[in-house]
Amino acid sequence: MSQTYYYAFTLNNYTPLQEKIIQEFAKTYCARLMYGREEAPTTGTKHLQGCFQLNSRKRPDNVKSLLGIDEIHLEFQKKVYTANANYCEKSNDCWYFPNKQENFDRHGRPLTKKSAKFQEALDLARQGRFDEISAEMIIKHEPRLIKQYIEHLPMENMLLDNENGNFFNDFFILLHGPTGVGKSYSVGMFVAYLKMFWKDYCKKNKLAYQELDVYYKKCNKWWDGYKGQKIVVIEELEPNWFRLSGNMLKQLLDQYPFPVECKGATINKIRPWFVLMTSNYSLRQLCSKEDGSIIEENFKPLRRLYCHLMQKRNETIM
Repeated sequence: MSQTYYYAFTLNNYTPLQEKIIQEFAKTYCARLMYGREEAPTTGTKHLQGCFQLNSRKRPDNVKSLLGIDEIHLEFQKKVYTANANYCEKSNDCWYFPNKQENFDRHGRPLTKKSAKFQEALDLARQGRFDEISAEMIIKHEPRLIKQYIEHLPMENMLLDNENGNFFNDFFILLHGPTGVGKSYSVGMFVAYLKMFWKDYCKKNKLAYQELDVYYKKCNKWWDGYKGQKIVVIEELEPNWFRLSGNMLKQLLDQYPFPVECKGATINKIRPWFVLMTSNYSLRQLCSKEDGSIIEENFKPLRRLYCHLMQKRNETIM
């Protein structure tokens, strides 16, 4: 006799005890189960019309033995699970395990215990509730979970009109100067003032306040660990990396969302608000080839997008 994960069932003239037995069966043996309480229009016979997906394939006689309800009629599902669930829901008086959402998985895919755990992790990640996701799911799927979180964040256009002016335009900053003049310290001060400004801005404009977080990006193509932070800091820019990363930097310093890579996933859109960079080199030096000639396709647009500050020894910028 054949085995399957998927069954449909009917139980006429059911009792409250039999309903309870089915519910306990669902919690023990099923990835999902739902049924509707119905009444036949011609005979008035009350019955349960339902379907379920087991955690492991079983024969009908095994399932019936586990249920212990002789009167129940079981058959293999002839359609995809969601089609059966839609049919069983027509009475609008239903019971679901583990919940309605998982019985109507939007892709109509088989939902095993393993995929149910992943779906739960996805739902938590989209809400930013990473501390509630199991360690197992984080270890196996962290890049994908972070991708889901970021791609479900609202993407703002950067040119916001407000009483403080288009302040975002002024916070793509390259701070350059020789080693030891305090560039990193100045960046820390910028971050502190940005946070103070944002808190005041939200208060004045009656916006829900959420503290601005900082992402410290390494000088490579990866955005590992990025979780939608609004402030991006890149330190110690050098000409070699700058030449290879000109296109990414032009996107980073524009107003529109753009795609980035992290190890294990591609995030289709991010949009930081503020970008602070430090370097021992000026923008012209960063955009120069080894022979000293300027890479115009990088220099011209970046000169327009950046605010350039040069720091000297014993000088405080703020």
